[in-house]
Amino acid sequence: MRVALSCLLPVLLSAAPAQEDPLERLLRAIERRHASTPDPSDVRLAAGRLGFDRARILRFVREQVGYEPYEGILRDAEGTLLARSGNSLDRSLLLLAMLEAGGERVRLVRADLTEEEGKRLLDHFAAQDPLARLAEKGADLRSVASEIGVDETAVRKLFEQRRREEAALVAEIREAAEPEASRLLETVGGLAAAAVRIPRIHYWVEARDEAKNRWEALDPSPVGFAKREGRPVGPRDLAAERRQILFRLILHRRIGEKAEAAPLLSVSFDPAAIAWRPVDLLLEPSEKQLPEAKNLAAMDAGARTEALARVRIFRPGLIVDGRPYGGAPFDLDGGIYKVDAHGHVGAVSDFGGAVGDKFSDPFGEGEKKPATKLDRLVWEVEVREPGVAPRIHRREILPGDAGKGVRALPVLRWSFLVEPAPMRPGDRARRALNVLGENAAVLRSVFLGNRQGHVNLRSEVSALLLRFSEMRRRLLVTLLEGRRAVGFRDRLNLFVDARQMFLDESRREIRIRRTIDIMENAVAFATPDGKTDPATALRAGVMDTVLEALLLSRAYAADSSATAWTLLERARIVGAKAEVPAGDRRKELGIRADDRLAVCRPVDGRATAWWSVDPATGSCVGRVPSGAGQAAVEHAWHIAHKVCEIAEIFRIVGESGAAGHTVHHIDEIVTDACSVVNGTWPRRIVEKKMNEMVKRMWAEATDALAGVGGGE
Repeated sequence: MRVALSCLLPVLLSAAPAQEDPLERLLRAIERRHASTPDPSDVRLAAGRLGFDRARILRFVREQVGYEPYEGILRDAEGTLLARSGNSLDRSLLLLAMLEAGGERVRLVRADLTEEEGKRLLDHFAAQDPLARLAEKGADLRSVASEIGVDETAVRKLFEQRRREEAALVAEIREAAEPEASRLLETVGGLAAAAVRIPRIHYWVEARDEAKNRWEALDPSPVGFAKREGRPVGPRDLAAERRQILFRLILHRRIGEKAEAAPLLSVSFDPAAIAWRPVDLLLEPSEKQLPEAKNLAAMDAGARTEALARVRIFRPGLIVDGRPYGGAPFDLDGGIYKVDAHGHVGAVSDFGGAVGDKFSDPFGEGEKKPATKLDRLVWEVEVREPGVAPRIHRREILPGDAGKGVRALPVLRWSFLVEPAPMRPGDRARRALNVLGENAAVLRSVFLGNRQGHVNLRSEVSALLLRFSEMRRRLLVTLLEGRRAVGFRDRLNLFVDARQMFLDESRREIRIRRTIDIMENAVAFATPDGKTDPATALRAGVMDTVLEALLLSRAYAADSSATAWTLLERARIVGAKAEVPAGDRRKELGIRADDRLAVCRPVDGRATAWWSVDPATGSCVGRVPSGAGQAAVEHAWHIAHKVCEIAEIFRIVGESGAAGHTVHHIDEIVTDACSVVNGTWPRRIVEKKMNEMVKRMWAEATDALAGVGGGE
């Protein structure tokens, strides 16, 4: 794709008017469009467009926001507006919020539905057009060309080239996934369709009519129900319907002969509040443990490796939509450190009741305490949803006894995408434009040769995850074409863009591994007769596993780890036979016990990868053996430039030649701006880097400007 775009860019640039700097015109267009592009999840703005008129708002929710059958609060008001779809409760919460934005006095009420009434709702859902909210709309390329001052033909060539290559990727994924899905269905022995659960609780809104001294029922249901008495819904009722997602970083260590699990970071969120928002876990060397980025950049690869290998103390933190949550610093011997009121790392703590010998009383008073030893460092994500058992995903960041060879370092950046609904057409382009718009001023400064300004690197979700999410939507569109099934989401999706450093001691080099980790992969399909379609869900899951492999191998070939799809295909080629192992056999093969149904391809007696299939829904994802109180540890944590710093470390190591890193995403253009602003690029190579940034920005910005118009 980049080769094709590089051929088109000279044409695009030459089409700009000679009397004006084309780059400045592009930046101004980005700023104008960024300022004028509304946030599709802004409830007050949506209500304002309807004049805060009660009847118009009710009609909008009833006719423009689709209905889906799931339990509890999955999207809340903002997410339901963004997805343009929700269950009875989420749609009513949206109606409530829009009316409140206009100053209405309103309340939420609920009542039970009869089975016949619930079935009417389900029949309405199953009769919907499956592609109504997923299909692309046309892009206004003429206005984009006029806005950036280039010929429309050049813009059209660039835009159409991208769409052709995306269509080719979709076709390639379908071609690879279909045979494997058929084999998998045969191995599993078929998946039985079940009845979609009939809704039995109904929510609506009541508005106060002060003149008549009564509450007026405003029911956004897409099907009419007889008027009935509703019970007002209070905060406690809503709390019971909410989901919860918990993030935990746990240090497992030994204190003498005693094992201990010490939480370094623990915080929970309502998933609807952080859906589609940037969530980043950072693990980085603590202060004064590593040379400054500009000094690190001046070292050769061997010296950088030695500098990173000498780091002993590391610091974790979570940034959720710009808000920091600091974790307790730790060292590779299992010590945990105090943090002072200013956020600086201090002495080792008695956290957990023990510290190591080397940190015993510095004044020689008192008894020495038993030594600590790090067993492993584990990241946990727990998802709690109404009606199902909690699900815990564990990822081992550091094994305690790494041995020789390649060993993991606690230097990482994991970016999360909490996704309660498929991404709508045009939203990835809007978010890409948001990244450029938020940084337009500093980019202008950088291109003028000034090394100043503040780079906002986390104004949006990881561009890799946004691309992954958009491609999943495109795959879903092709999967539903010609089928009678309607796709819907009844659980959260959770994806991770994970980057971590590994030390190869034998070669004295640092390696960067990057993966897309599908933690939660929920998708369901309903047929017109009210039955589930688990076979289609399985096919969608196989396509997702192929997609993550191809995105990584095409964009980050040198620094991505082996994916489940790669390992499964390798096993199939050498003749490994798929099986559905029983409990004892699963343990023998090394398959995680929490997988509902494991269909694996064992290699050398162990399962290097397997398919995890939920037999009830058909939800499917490829897995590998890794599985691929906060008040106690929350403290001041200076993060104004932390994301930029960790991005710099990854960039510097990647450019040493060990990782062979290639920039393919819009947020990494902004990462390059970090390098200029922070002065880590030697001046002799700044001009070359600037030219590369300009070319990439023209390609990404043109696509984003055109794509925004294709959303509605």
